[in-house]
This record gives sequence, structure tokens and C-alpha cells, in this order.
Amino acid sequence: MAAPRRLAVSLALLAVASVALAACGGGGSTTTTTSKPKGPTKAQYVREVDAICRTVQSQTAPLIKQVTPLAESLVLGGSASAAGKLASLVATLHADAASDLAQLRALAEPPGSHAAIERFMRPLATIVASVGQAVSTLHSKTPSNALGLLQQLAPTAQQVKAGAKAYGLAPCEQILSL
Repeated sequence: MAAPRRLAVSLALLAVASVALAACGGGGSTTTTTSKPKGPTKAQYVREVDAICRTVQSQTAPLIKQVTPLAESLVLGGSASAAGKLASLVATLHADAASDLAQLRALAEPPGSHAAIERFMRPLATIVASVGQAVSTLHSKTPSNALGLLQQLAPTAQQVKAGAKAYGLAPCEQILSL
């Protein structure tokens, strides 16, 4: 695969990851333990999060179909117009990811699960923030720098994927396989 094509595909996958993986976590507050722990069971939590991951995947697929050719165009010396369109799409993906992340952080965690959930929440927050920075960079005079920024997120995306897998969030893990 040619380098520009790999870069465009990496951008598309990271954009999917940023949105979809926002649906794969929940850093909601843990409840204090009295005589009986309060909060959802792990199975209840997983069902909620998995449903959100499936929904996010169906919502982001059309955006990703638009991102890939624009990213390729930008890599190949595309116009300011292509950069502007790409910035708009990535901004939409960022806004969705940030919203999903906030919503899922509000979910109550199963008792004793905070550390496992944080294994993907911390890198996920990094991805969401970096996608936001990429939007700003796409609006600058050097939009190709945004693609480099997003490409550098691949290891972080793998951390989120590994955390989702370890916790049993298969739909969230599978979103990265698009």
C-alpha cells in the first residue's frame, strides 16, 4: 500500500476510534461501600456500553466514508477546500466523541471495576483531546500536520482496544477493526 494511502487509512481508523471508543468506557463515580455494594453489575454495565458502541458504529460509518478520500486528497497536496471539508468532518467526529465520553463517564461503574475501566478511559481521553487538536491544525496553514498528529495515536488506540477487550466489551473492541 502506498504511503499516502496508508496515511489516509490510518486517519480514517483513528477517527473511527476516537468516536467509537468514546462509547467503550465509563469513568462514572464508584459508589461507597456500605453493607451492600451499590451500582450496576458488570454484566449490566457491559450491556449498556456494548449497545452504545453498536449505535456509535452505525452513526460514524457514513462520516468515515467521507473522511478517507479527503484525507487522501490532503496527503496528495489537496486544496484548502479539501482541508476545510476534512476539518468539518473531523470536528463532527470530535464533538460526538466528546459528548459520548461525557455521557459514559456519567454511568455508574460496577463496584471494584474502576482500575479496569481506567485502562481504556485514560488513553481514550488522550485520543479525544488529540482529535480536537487535529481539527485546529486542519484549519491552519499546515493541515498535513494534523494527519501526522492523528497517525501518532495508533499506539494509544491500541491501549484503548486492549482495555476494552480485557473488560469484555467486544463491540467496542471490534470497532477498531473496520
